[in-house]
Amino acid sequence: MKREVLIKVKGIQSMEGRDDAEEPVELVIPGIYERDEEVSRLFYEERMDELDETPTMNVVEFTGQSLTVHKTGLVNVDMVFEPGKMNIAFYETPYGILDMGISTVGLYVKNEEDLIEIRADYSLSMNGEFVADCMIGITAEPRNSQGSGSEK
Repeated sequence: MKREVLIKVKGIQSMEGRDDAEEPVELVIPGIYERDEEVSRLFYEERMDELDETPTMNVVEFTGQSLTVHKTGLVNVDMVFEPGKMNIAFYETPYGILDMGISTVGLYVKNEEDLIEIRADYSLSMNGEFVADCMIGITAEPRNSQGSGSEK
């Protein structure tokens, strides 16, 4: 199964020692949803800014037990989110490579015909040092859906 969808990605980081949460990073972009017997995938391109000539291709793979975000292009990384596990990712940027630790606290996946909702809560570390408690939320709805502008 393959279809066009509207994807909403929201990320929040809560830094240690700060009372206020960071401003959420939000992206709303068209993409493709694909599902086979074992895994579902969302595909979308992301540009860091309007002048960015090299888009980053994102592939979000998910099951009920895990979430993997593959980024290739201006930045390259494979981030794996599995509840109760620490996974290491090497985040390649034009400025160098960062060693990221991802400790997933919780993962929620709802994969229905007209709505996909994914939420991963995790702790992020860089080079072995705790950086922030984070959340990534992803929703996808068919592009021809009447309710695609509603928030849940």
